[in-house]
Amino acid sequence: MKSLTLTCESEKEEKRHLDSIHLLAEEIKIPEEDVGIYYETVLKRYKGNTTVKDYLPVIVRKEVKEIFLKRKKSKSFYGIVNPLRSEK
Repeated sequence: MKSLTLTCESEKEEKRHLDSIHLLAEEIKIPEEDVGIYYETVLKRYKGNTTVKDYLPVIVRKEVKEIFLKRKKSKSFYGIVNPLRSEK
């Protein structure tokens, strides 16, 4: 997997995020590299506004999963360029 810049405060926190990426990639059958790119982007957005980081892997994983499932439904999945583009 391509090197991610998760900017974690500890090895334990980084492992939790990497495990979350791995599990999500297996669950939705998408390459880890693709999931990791989106995960990293969403994580950065949440980290700036969060003081309690214990739930970040769960929250970020859920949002990234929703992004990929929406893309699969709309059949525009692999044409994604900007993971932060709002679809609302």
